[in-house]
Amino acid sequence: MALVMAMAALVGLRRLTHRRRRTESSTTITADVPGSFDRRHLLLGSAAAAAGGIALGGVGRLLRRRFEVTAERASLTLPRAKRPL
Repeated sequence: MALVMAMAALVGLRRLTHRRRRTESSTTITADVPGSFDRRHLLLGSAAAAAGGIALGGVGRLLRRRFEVTAERASLTLPRAKRPL
C-alpha cells in the first residue's frame, strides 16, 4: 500500500512540474512573500509525507515480525495424555 501511495505521489509531482514548465514564461519574476505557500513547497511537503509514510510502514512491518509466533507454535509438541478425560 505504501508503494502505491509513493508511486501516486511521484506521478502527481511529475504532472505538476510538467504543467509548470509549460505555463511559466522566462520573463515572469515573482517575489517570495513571507508566509506564502507556493507549488514548490506543496510538492516538497507531499514528497516528505510520502517518504515518512514509507519509512513508518517499513518500521511497522519490522515490529510486526517481532510478535509473529506461528513458527514457534508449529514446532511445539505437547505430551500425550496417559488417560483420556
